[in-house]
Amino acid sequence: DKTCLNSRQWYTCTPHTRIYHGHYTSKCMFSGKECNGHGKCECGECKCTTDGYSGKFCHHCPYCDKCADYLPCVQCLVGYVKEDGTKVEGRLQEDCPVCFDRARQVEPTTLREEEVVDGFTCTHKVDDCEYLYFYQDDLSVQDTTRTILYVNQEPDCGPISVIWIIVGLILAIVLLGIIIICCWKCITMYKDKKKRKKKKKNTRTFMR
Repeated sequence: DKTCLNSRQWYTCTPHTRIYHGHYTSKCMFSGKECNGHGKCECGECKCTTDGYSGKFCHHCPYCDKCADYLPCVQCLVGYVKEDGTKVEGRLQEDCPVCFDRARQVEPTTLREEEVVDGFTCTHKVDDCEYLYFYQDDLSVQDTTRTILYVNQEPDCGPISVIWIIVGLILAIVLLGIIIICCWKCITMYKDKKKRKKKKKNTRTFMR
């Protein structure tokens, strides 16, 4: 049996072999972190220390909220607003390598939140609209990440406020009223002008 005893930076992996910790740590790296930041590397193998995480690199956690992990990918695809208010436009998937730091693949979807049956749903807000994305883990595979990220690039901007509908109707009615009054005024002025012209013509005829 393999037993590892930590003596400062050295591990004893067999009764006759002493291995430097750094040599085996490289075998436990995942997403730039030792054991994905949720475990410790012992003799080239990850020992998960965070509740809920499992797998070769402590990367599986089906019930964890990992929305923040996939947010950089979604921001790259659909865009985002910087702290200074500047809007950054979305890019094509091939121009977003950050998407594959954690996800095996990224798929488009047209599902809304209430339609997602299997998967942890997340939202990303841009201006007054929300983009839905969710991820699914293939728990049958333990040796590598099998997460599939689904992104709906059609934003949900929510229902239109009733107040704004009422305001819009009032403005439309007022505008229509102004147009009707202007048309009536133009017709009246045209008729008056025509009457004055006819009266003036009749006056000249009578004076002759």
